[in-house]
Amino acid sequence: MPVGQSPMFRRRRLGAQLRDLREVRGYKLQQLAAELGWSHTKLSRLENAKVRPDVADVMDLVEALDATAEQQRRFIALARQANQRGWWRAYAEMPQRQAGQAELEAGAIGIWGYSLVFIPGLLQTGDYMRIRFADGNGFPGFDVEEAIRGRLQRQRILAGEQSVVYTAIIDEAALRRRSAPTEIMRGQLEHLVEVLGWANVSIRVLPLEASLPCFAGALNSFTVFHFADPEDGDLVTVETETSDVQLGDEEDLARYRVVFDRITTAALSAEASTGLIQSIIDGLPDEGSAP
Repeated sequence: MPVGQSPMFRRRRLGAQLRDLREVRGYKLQQLAAELGWSHTKLSRLENAKVRPDVADVMDLVEALDATAEQQRRFIALARQANQRGWWRAYAEMPQRQAGQAELEAGAIGIWGYSLVFIPGLLQTGDYMRIRFADGNGFPGFDVEEAIRGRLQRQRILAGEQSVVYTAIIDEAALRRRSAPTEIMRGQLEHLVEVLGWANVSIRVLPLEASLPCFAGALNSFTVFHFADPEDGDLVTVETETSDVQLGDEEDLARYRVVFDRITTAALSAEASTGLIQSIIDGLPDEGSAP
């Protein structure tokens, strides 16, 4: 699937355009659903891109809305594109949260993120992932090894001819915190130093002593996704303990852009970030010594 294309964004566009057409035709959601013999929930989920659209349902819907022949062709094409099989659907046993991230990443041409607690998933080593996925308390069961394979597959967007431009600001606390056994943490930090040399990846560290405007940092880790088609709009995901909250309203996006700009301004340069990461590596105890 080419960079900048994702079934998720075809679903979003299809749903938004169907809702616009319904409103132009003067239908209330419940009224149109009843005319089609659908529940209002079914129509709402289609308009809000919560389900993969059934092409036959879309055909019935646009006919009820008296769409022109050109509109019908466009809606049916979008419905078919929205049903394309993304690679993540082959990893049925990985967490649904990760599959959602994969869909977003597949549609992005630029990704900017701030990590407050852990190393971001797109930069994690397999061993570090295994430690992260080991904490499954309170989550639906999933296959850890398949989750690792899925996350490694996600990282392929950073390599190849159509690689995504990725900027990661990592809080110094996430680098120093003992979030994995010493040797695994060493390997993870060494991997960051290696990735720092990639042309399309920028990794910068927000130091603990950074002076931020208004003395205000970010409350959570978050990621901003930028897409090739202006109709898709940017999207931000905010990490919580159990899910990633997606925000697409311009008011929300404006605030997160301000926060990211503040963090970026206060972060160390790439060169200084490399030096700090290396100093943390050098300060780790040798294997077998006391932690």
